[in-house]
Amino acid sequence: MTPYISFVPFRREEWKAHATKKAVRQAIAYDRGRGGLRIFAQGVGGDGRVFFLEIPRDQWGERFEEAA
Repeated sequence: MTPYISFVPFRREEWKAHATKKAVRQAIAYDRGRGGLRIFAQGVGGDGRVFFLEIPRDQWGERFEEAA
């Protein structure tokens, strides 16, 4: 299962799956200057249902920063 998905409105409103944080960082880098990118993280409810919650833009840096 994919832990992250993104929505890219400037690219024909495309949804894209991201298996790693590195892939999300690449999507963020590609978005620079275009705007509109939205990123969602996967969660699993107590009943086993999968859902995605949007990660606010102001949390992207701390959540997706590269490990030192």
